[in-house]
Amino acid sequence: MAISSSSLFHFTSGDLSTLKSILNSGFRVNRYKEIHPLDSMTSLHVHVPMVCFCDIPLTLVKKHTEIYCYNGGEKVYALGMTKEWSIENGLNPLIYLNQESHLARILQRLDVSTTKDIMIANELKLLLKEYEERESNSSFFQKIQRLSNHEIEFNDPARIVGKMIMEKISDGNYIELLNTFSRSLLYTKQYKGDYYRNGSKIPNYVFYNEREWRYIPPVNLVYAFINPIPPMFKHYVQSILKLTEDQAIYTYLKNLFDETRKRPFDSFSSMLSFNLDDISKIIVDNDSDAENLINSIENQFTICGIEIPASDKVKFIRKISTYDDLKKNYIAH
Repeated sequence: MAISSSSLFHFTSGDLSTLKSILNSGFRVNRYKEIHPLDSMTSLHVHVPMVCFCDIPLTLVKKHTEIYCYNGGEKVYALGMTKEWSIENGLNPLIYLNQESHLARILQRLDVSTTKDIMIANELKLLLKEYEERESNSSFFQKIQRLSNHEIEFNDPARIVGKMIMEKISDGNYIELLNTFSRSLLYTKQYKGDYYRNGSKIPNYVFYNEREWRYIPPVNLVYAFINPIPPMFKHYVQSILKLTEDQAIYTYLKNLFDETRKRPFDSFSSMLSFNLDDISKIIVDNDSDAENLINSIENQFTICGIEIPASDKVKFIRKISTYDDLKKNYIAH
């Protein structure tokens, strides 16, 4: 028996209308909260913008549907996509980490430092640039850079910190490196641990069994790390205030950062699209759902905004299977 599927499946927690919406518009990128343990006492909470798929043969999906599908697997709806489509669209399987491994410990140490830097250095750089544009003060950023290059008194810790932060902000290569590394961290997950879903805790859950692939769009990754606001941010801005001795800059940065933090992630700007040939299987829960979907297809139906021509409707309908039938004939109990 193959341990991988020829397709990647997206199981939805919604009903038939949710499945139809995905077919009509594409996969919507949403933010999902994940907890990355850093040690026995602390953890990093991130909000990952993504679409998730699993590489599990349909014969082995029963446990997966009980966790991720409608009302604990009471009803099952899924869309299977070809591996070719998945690879072309940049999906990637996750790296699962044993928390006691040397690799996990290295990444945990890097995770702490780079996450703080990506939140602070990258966002401050954006805010400083925006300050220039709003205030028509084209010399502001250059002024900050000059200040960061000046010798400062080493008996003033706040100004030293301000200088260090501004040096990082001024280094474009450093910012790009942090972006790249932070993105790679979003493709990692613990091998096993406590899983919190829908208000319930599943102890010692083996995430590895999900064989997850992810699509993460090319968005500014500050969206993943910006909530909650890092406690050190105000301290860092205070340090820059000490360096610049400009209260207006401090007030502006703080207020603008708060605005950015509250700005919702626009999932509609990040849709993952496909066409009919990219779909390998459409799973609906039962015969009634299948009849409902077939009626919709025979009348008027779109895939990612493009209407299906009459010549393709039979091919479309042939991709439909019911989970009831799969349970009877294929899925292990």
